[in-house]
Amino acid sequence: MITVIETISAGGSVLPPMIIYKGQAHYKNWTALVKAGDKAFFAISDKGWTSRSIGLDYLTENFEPNTSEL
Repeated sequence: MITVIETISAGGSVLPPMIIYKGQAHYKNWTALVKAGDKAFFAISDKGWTSRSIGLDYLTENFEPNTSEL
């Protein structure tokens, strides 16, 4: 189970996705297809869904830094 949070503004700006994997640990092969120039944020949770702490990480590490200039 994977959850992906995608954010696109009405003006067409696209933020890097946050990908949430189901599991207890992050495995290297999960991000094997991500290239050096790609931007994406990753998280893990027991059920593969978002939580309060993952949501806060998304807001502070992805949403705020990528929208403060808009």
